[in-house]
Amino acid sequence: MSKPIARLREALLRLLFPARGRHRAPVGAPVTAAVYVAPVRVPVWRGPEVPLRGEDADLVRPYLLTPEERRERWEQRRRQTRQVRRRTLVIAR
Repeated sequence: MSKPIARLREALLRLLFPARGRHRAPVGAPVTAAVYVAPVRVPVWRGPEVPLRGEDADLVRPYLLTPEERRERWEQRRRQTRQVRRRTLVIAR
C-alpha cells in the first residue's frame, strides 16, 4: 500500500515542481544547442602610451603625509578642539 502512495506523491510533485537545469531535464525533452555569439569589440583610442612619473600621478600613496602636512593637520585639530571647548563653556554658563 505504501508503494502506490509513494508513486502518486512522486508524480504529483513532478507536476507541481518541474525539473530545472540541463542535467535534470525531464526524459523526452527536446535538446537545444547553445549558440555562441562573440562580443562586439569597439576600438578605443587611448592616446600615446607614455609611462607616468611619480610626480605626475595625483594619488600616489595618499595615506602618507609630509611633515608639513602632519603639522598642519595637527594645528587644525587643535584649533577645532579649542573652539569646541569654548562653545561648551559658553553653553554651560
